[in-house]
Amino acid sequence: MKKIFGVISLILWCGSLLAQEINVSGTVTSSDGTTLPGVTIVVKENPSKGVVTDVNGKYTISVLPNQTLEFSFVGMETQEVPVGGRTQINVVMKESSMMIEELVVVGYGVQKKSLVSSSVSKVSSDDIEKAAPTRVEQALQGRTAGVQVIANSGQPGEGFTVRIRGVGTNGTSDPLYIVDGMPVGGIDYLNPNDIQSVEILKDASASAIYGARGANGVVLITTKQGQKGKFSVNYDYSMGYQNAWRKVSLLNAKEYAIIMNESYANDNRPIPFTDVDALVNSVGNGTDWQDEIFYKNAPTYNHQFSVSGGNENSTFLSSLSYTYQDGIVAKGKSNYERYTYRLNSTHKFGKFSMGNNLAYTNKVTRGIDPNAEFGGPLAKAVNMDPITPVKNPDGTWGISNYATQEVVNPVAYLSVLNSNYSENKLVGNVWGELEIIKGLKAKTSFSVDYANGSSRSFVPVYFLSDIVKATTSEASGTVNKWFTWQSENTLTYSKSVGEHSFAAMVGMTANKYYHEYIGGKKNNLIFNDFEHAWINNGTDEDSYRSWGGADEHALLSYFGRVNYDFAGKYVFEGVLRADGSSNFGSNNRFGYFPAFSAGWLMSKEEFLQGFTPLSFLKLRFGWGRNGNEAIGAFRYTSLIGSGSKYTFGTDETITLGSNPVGISNPDLKWETSEQTNIGVDARFLSDKLSVTLDLYNKKTKDLLVVAPIPGYIGNGAPTVNGGSVSNKGIELELGYKTLINDLSINANLSGAYNKNEVTSINNSEGRIYGAGLAVGMYNICMMEVGYPIAYFWGYKTAGVFQN
Repeated sequence: MKKIFGVISLILWCGSLLAQEINVSGTVTSSDGTTLPGVTIVVKENPSKGVVTDVNGKYTISVLPNQTLEFSFVGMETQEVPVGGRTQINVVMKESSMMIEELVVVGYGVQKKSLVSSSVSKVSSDDIEKAAPTRVEQALQGRTAGVQVIANSGQPGEGFTVRIRGVGTNGTSDPLYIVDGMPVGGIDYLNPNDIQSVEILKDASASAIYGARGANGVVLITTKQGQKGKFSVNYDYSMGYQNAWRKVSLLNAKEYAIIMNESYANDNRPIPFTDVDALVNSVGNGTDWQDEIFYKNAPTYNHQFSVSGGNENSTFLSSLSYTYQDGIVAKGKSNYERYTYRLNSTHKFGKFSMGNNLAYTNKVTRGIDPNAEFGGPLAKAVNMDPITPVKNPDGTWGISNYATQEVVNPVAYLSVLNSNYSENKLVGNVWGELEIIKGLKAKTSFSVDYANGSSRSFVPVYFLSDIVKATTSEASGTVNKWFTWQSENTLTYSKSVGEHSFAAMVGMTANKYYHEYIGGKKNNLIFNDFEHAWINNGTDEDSYRSWGGADEHALLSYFGRVNYDFAGKYVFEGVLRADGSSNFGSNNRFGYFPAFSAGWLMSKEEFLQGFTPLSFLKLRFGWGRNGNEAIGAFRYTSLIGSGSKYTFGTDETITLGSNPVGISNPDLKWETSEQTNIGVDARFLSDKLSVTLDLYNKKTKDLLVVAPIPGYIGNGAPTVNGGSVSNKGIELELGYKTLINDLSINANLSGAYNKNEVTSINNSEGRIYGAGLAVGMYNICMMEVGYPIAYFWGYKTAGVFQN
């Protein structure tokens, strides 16, 4: 018996020797020899046990001799290394192929980023979340070279001017916005937190797939979807305060009095302030009108709640958000509210898939006109004298004895402004896709964009000066309805044979837009407040006015694209689109827009394999044509207008009639933009440093302009094809990202240069006049051969009178 216990003890003792842990140490480096701090090393058989490499890429871990170590690092392929009884294990991490196989959204599909041969910039959801914008356009500012984003004003909820590679037309230069495949009139309805990515198609070879509407560039927006096998509930809250970052330097009461005295004395008139010291003792520094109209610490906040999840067959994402922003001018009179709800889902049944993207938005904007040249509150604040108080001792508004014309007490002026705009918008689509045979897929989708908006305004009875006053109250309002539907069908086929990969896509789209509006106004209201400022509360029947109208537009399109790549080294793409637009007559109803591009992935060539600092290098070349049809409906023909007044008979009775409006031009055709692009994409130091360089030459011809005609013709001028514009430029994007311990560093720098020049205008003057400013100043912008489009111009002065 003792012998048996002895044998058992010996076996257990030997087993404990075999199970004894050993210390394994080593260094982890990248493929270029750089040590990697922050690499996670865990025991595969016991994932709860692990260590992280130090600043020198070194590690030490205790394991059993027969276990396996798992090495993982952001941007690198995870490696499993059996210990095999070794105590020294050095590991070289390889860059993850996922870094190269990143997908980007292009027109009607996605492509591997490495194989994209056009100029496409991407802004990810991470970039948008870091910016925490109220509107999507704010997230694009400074993130992509060649894309200029300018705020139209500081008004909360106000839109942005977006220009891609300069201005190529004297008409609408806004890019085309596509949200989940649906072209939309604007993107202010979107909740930025719902967006997965924004792709900007900058050159013609990328945007030609959108043909008639792609001349100003295309912005593709993809919203978030649920993830398989992952159910998540998220709530985000953000809050901030806003203030004017600086004020205009103005005169105080004493300085104003001195300057006014000098002015009157120079004009040989009695000075207005005979005792400046007494004035200062009375009013001190005077009224700081900027301080009076600014809202200090104006709040803005956002609530976001979302639920998402899915399995192998279905995914969904549902989100609800609320955004509020106060303006920094006119507390209570200038603010923006937006409620959004989104429901996205996908479902798969064998070879058939279907899904939907649905978004509802309600927004309310209350505002002022901050950009008015002379009538706005900011203009009044910087021109109003500091002597006048905001209110008199008896509580009435202070009225200046020195300011003239439109310049009045800006606080009093803000008190009589009453307006708001509310809008409900529904944008959504449903789609279905069937894999007919391997590689061949048919997809159909139907999308709608419906919105209704109403604006109200109220003018009370007030007196601020002899010319800024209202002797009777007025209520007005306008209701708008917009409806767009789109039906789209595509057929795609892809196949790989050895090192050859092919893909082809053909499709057709039918799109129709309709808009109608109606409005009215009436004076002398029963109530004198905004809450009851409805038209039916007006009592002056003679003041009643109404207006209304409608417009529509339709587009029928056929398009196709072919892609080819060999061994992932040589890439080619060809595109052709035909668009038929209701904006043009039968002589030129259809336009045709071809494009092609090619790419060479030099980093995959043998002669660059030994150059370790280089991770990726691609050359790109593209050429294409786009169109612009944004001129309004029925400009090719002469319409009949109503409202003209005629007198008939001896008693000269006034009769309302109709007459032709504008001269017809049945040969009116598309504005065409032709663009050539050469680009380089490169990454260095294991993808830490990235460089993108583009050179482009963009020529726009057959500009759609309203031709000046002599007044004796007696009718409106026709719209004609009458000019050309050139845009040439260079774009550079630099990026650097790395991970030091748990600190992630990501820095980006972008810059662009664009030269814009009008190259021809088909009239005798060689110029077209643009916008005017105030009364008597006429046109301050002009389009002229040899100059940038819409440049500012005016008379040169010989100097300033000195005596």
